[in-house]
Amino acid sequence: AAALAQAPTPGWQLSGQVNQGFSSNVQGALTHPVADATTQLTLQLGHTWVTPHAAFSLVYLPQGLHYARYHNLDYISQSLQQTWQYAATSHTTLGWTSSFQRFPERGGQAEIGAPSLSSLQGASQAQQANTVLTSGSSDFSFQHQSSLRSSWSGQFGGSWLDFAQDAALPGTPKAALQSSQTRSFTGQGGWNYRLSPDRSVGLTASEGEMWFTVPVQHTRYANLQATFTQNWGSTALQLGAGPAFNWLVSSRGPAASQPPRTLAGSAGLTQQIGHTQLGLTWNHRVQAGLTPGSISTDDLALQFQQQWGRWQGGASLGNTRMAGITAGQPARNGLFAAAQMSYTLNQWSLEANCNYYNQDMAAGPGRLQPLSRMQASLGLRYAWQGAR
Repeated sequence: AAALAQAPTPGWQLSGQVNQGFSSNVQGALTHPVADATTQLTLQLGHTWVTPHAAFSLVYLPQGLHYARYHNLDYISQSLQQTWQYAATSHTTLGWTSSFQRFPERGGQAEIGAPSLSSLQGASQAQQANTVLTSGSSDFSFQHQSSLRSSWSGQFGGSWLDFAQDAALPGTPKAALQSSQTRSFTGQGGWNYRLSPDRSVGLTASEGEMWFTVPVQHTRYANLQATFTQNWGSTALQLGAGPAFNWLVSSRGPAASQPPRTLAGSAGLTQQIGHTQLGLTWNHRVQAGLTPGSISTDDLALQFQQQWGRWQGGASLGNTRMAGITAGQPARNGLFAAAQMSYTLNQWSLEANCNYYNQDMAAGPGRLQPLSRMQASLGLRYAWQGAR
């Protein structure tokens, strides 16, 4: 089964990483931020089972962070991920992925290595200051090669997010703790046709439902997008555009205004030059965000990767724009940057990580104030690959 050619190596995988660093705003304060030194310990335990037609992997990743002065902010975040692939026929593959995560947003989700740009932007999408996020998701997918030129794909799944105020932070009385939830269901179908070895066109349709609890709200959105892909050697260009629709099904509180019909667009440009890879992506789509009334509009990201023998480096820069979280609120902007440098020798790696974000947060009725934080660390990682 060619679809499983890139399946992970069967057997046990164990990784451990310890980082010493600092955070410039440990309490997530809008004014008068305080910094502290941090010690982080991350473990990753996984196992992969592979058969001639299927591959199944399960990974558990706990992460603990200790603050040198503010011990009350110490936390342990957890992540559990499962992936299944099945080659039903020589032309059809099925997939199933599930995940569970729990972490305070001031620390970010548990992961090995430098925080990815997508995880930093995901925290922005939450638009929740000083919360502990618990989330779970499950997605099913299929891909079918109907001919030498055309293929079909589909995906559907659901997710659940719970936002609870972080009781460890100062100024948050326990009596004021309130939890909000977001549930969503999405479905997507796509068709792709290869015009030539270097050029292809496609059509994608998707529909989603979102339910919120505080305030009670139900929204629906749909998108139809035509795509075009062109390759010139090591350079690839991807373009997409189409109509997008939004519906406010029900609401018991004020909701930000969502245009019923808009134009969605996306663009991506990647280039491979020797051991250097560059990427630029842009997405525009007006639809509901992860919290009641928030509206996601634009994402722009630039990524760079370079390898020099045993040395590896990478950097990411992104910008996110969202409309007001409630009716009458001004738009919010977020700037995100992440960088990593590592040196690998057999099973050991020495890594230096740094990430920064600046996110507009509500500081009062109709008023925004940026929340900034920089985190940097130097760490040592060991990875062990077990027998089958």
